[in-house]
Amino acid sequence: MVVNKMGEKIDFPKNYDLYLKKAMSYFKIGNMEEAIPYFAKAYQLKKEDKINTFYTTALYQIGSYQEAKEIAEEKLTFYQTEEKLYAFYTSILIKAHYFEEATNIITKEQHKIGKPKNLEVWETLAKNCLEEAENKRLQEEKKHKLILKQSFSIGDKAYSEQAALMQELKLVPKDIYIQAAKIMLSNPFVNGLIKATLIEGLIAKECSEIIKITWFDEERQIIPTHLKPLEENQTVETVKKIIEEQVAIHNPSLFQLINEEVNLHVILLYPFIEEVITIPSIWVKLYQQKYDMEKTIIIEESVEQKKMVEWMNRLNQQLSELF
Repeated sequence: MVVNKMGEKIDFPKNYDLYLKKAMSYFKIGNMEEAIPYFAKAYQLKKEDKINTFYTTALYQIGSYQEAKEIAEEKLTFYQTEEKLYAFYTSILIKAHYFEEATNIITKEQHKIGKPKNLEVWETLAKNCLEEAENKRLQEEKKHKLILKQSFSIGDKAYSEQAALMQELKLVPKDIYIQAAKIMLSNPFVNGLIKATLIEGLIAKECSEIIKITWFDEERQIIPTHLKPLEENQTVETVKKIIEEQVAIHNPSLFQLINEEVNLHVILLYPFIEEVITIPSIWVKLYQQKYDMEKTIIIEESVEQKKMVEWMNRLNQQLSELF
């Protein structure tokens, strides 16, 4: 091995035989985990057709179907030249859950003029494809039921667990997402940060249903398609603009701190931000007072100002309990 001017390690071409010998020795005894790194090194030096098939087979054997598909497709033309290899590639597609692609190949092979030599193999693959697709459907159905079950009890969980469930919800179909969102949004114990994420998800999925939501102990209703995403909220933009003008130039570090706090506050208030931040300039002064930037005491001349002070305290209390 040598190191080039860029500091990159380069294998000597003669190492190819050594890597291949080690890979094949492990392959022959069925130790695919040990064989794969050597196949990878050998294949990197010489991307030969036969090494590709061994490398792909090893990956297939340990269940790395996606990677096996990607390696095989580097030599797809070669796989297509031999029926057994093409059938093997098709089985990789099935295991990697590319059912439509696999079905298309199987159908074409079954209807070839003169019929393929290994007709029984293709019939078996067709059956396997149907069975694998059904198994995947059942597994997903089971997973979706579990997610909905977790949605009912998520209010009793810590914020980290609620956030983990949100990650799972990103991968589910629209109807399951909406069902879970309805459950969680109406639960008073689900964190406001989670609820805001759920609402933005509903907006992205163009949900036009009337959704009940518990917002700071109040029962409300929303229609996601009638709402704008948080990033497009005009009140938030105004608050951030004022903070940038009054804080960023004088104290960049404090600006960053306040900006992060603003982000958390508006997420908790979403989607009814305007009901709380009725006067953006006064809202910004509350942050300035908190960090001793504004020595002048805000004279609470109006009910609106008093309410904003109360809301700021309420938000800070909720965040202190969360973090």
